[in-house]
Amino acid sequence: MEYTGYLPKQRPTIGRLIGLAAQNLLTSLPATVVVALISGFDLPILLFASGIGTIISIFITKGEIPLYYSGSFAYLTVLSTALTAFLGRGFAYEQAISFIIVGGIFTALVQILAGFVLIKLGKERVNYILPPYIIGTITIIIGLLLAGDAVGKSSANWPIALLTLFIIVIWQLLFKKNTISLYPVVAGVAIGTIVALITGNMSLEALVTANWFNMPKFVLPNFVAPESYEYAIALALLAISTIPESTSHLSQVGIYTNAIARKQNVSEPHIENKVGLNLIADGAADLVGAFLGAPPLTNYGESIALANITNCYSTGVLAVSALMSIIIAFCGKVTGLVNCIPTAVIGGMSVYIFGIIAVQGLCLFKEGNVNFFNKKICAIVGIMLIIGLSNYSLDFGSFVMPSVVLAALIGIFLNLIWDFIEKIN
Repeated sequence: MEYTGYLPKQRPTIGRLIGLAAQNLLTSLPATVVVALISGFDLPILLFASGIGTIISIFITKGEIPLYYSGSFAYLTVLSTALTAFLGRGFAYEQAISFIIVGGIFTALVQILAGFVLIKLGKERVNYILPPYIIGTITIIIGLLLAGDAVGKSSANWPIALLTLFIIVIWQLLFKKNTISLYPVVAGVAIGTIVALITGNMSLEALVTANWFNMPKFVLPNFVAPESYEYAIALALLAISTIPESTSHLSQVGIYTNAIARKQNVSEPHIENKVGLNLIADGAADLVGAFLGAPPLTNYGESIALANITNCYSTGVLAVSALMSIIIAFCGKVTGLVNCIPTAVIGGMSVYIFGIIAVQGLCLFKEGNVNFFNKKICAIVGIMLIIGLSNYSLDFGSFVMPSVVLAALIGIFLNLIWDFIEKIN
């Protein structure tokens, strides 16, 4: 019989299920590691939260939405800024994390609320408040604000950083017709690290001294400390960037799963219409992750890209992949290996990753057919870029508003007030 693929509630045979699950984990693991490295959060906790979050999402959506969850890039700017600020003020690492994850709980609540609002009001009204040119600009700012961090890490050893960056870029050209083209970041980091080891620019001490079994050091949120609310509002407001991401991902999955259903002569699942439910599931995954000490989660485009290649959208496969992530969270050697990666390698990788994040904002402009000959759009996008990229934060004592959040709020306000004035004139 011709292979047509697997719909969300269909299950492969045991052997194929395990193989597909392992492949999904391998595809999603590099981005998970990147989030841990950049945000400063503990990798084992993120791996554990990734697994738990994915299983929770599958449970809430009753196995109808095949998405894999792990650390989100949308929050990296605020997460890394907050952690650096708290550590600089003399707080211990665990204390700093206990403050920040309170903000993670806020993001979860905002996503859950947005999901219910979307179900009640419809996507059109939400798009009116958060049009593509505002969301796209926020995404560009998130990527470019991290440019200094990427270049700073690269400056630790420019030859190693540039080699890492070159491998990541050239890998996609050399193997564009092969499945391994999905792993340019893995290749760049691996080759950059090996060259650093050969040239005496790295140490394996962290790997050698790490135990095979290691219990993740879970951190509980601190709701009492006033520091917990300094960045909470900023993180909560950034949750709005997950709405277009969820819409885009579900649209991709919907196209392919509907096509598979037609081939199998069964009812089309129309996953693209379940954005509200997906946001609720996303928020629930964030909520549990925050109580473990993990950064906010999101559904992974890498996993979707792999599913598009294999035509496997089985949530059973994703559940097994999630269990595998939970298991390796207890392997100390994995963390030890990641801790050996030289700073310059991380820098070279970050130049690519942050650039891609910024370009995704441009993609949102294109998908939303943004007209830059429109005076309103030009004014709003221009003002948001200047404010967002200034890296200026408003410190109100009880909470901090980073430039990216300030830019988002001003953009939303200007958009609404502009339309109001036009209507009354």
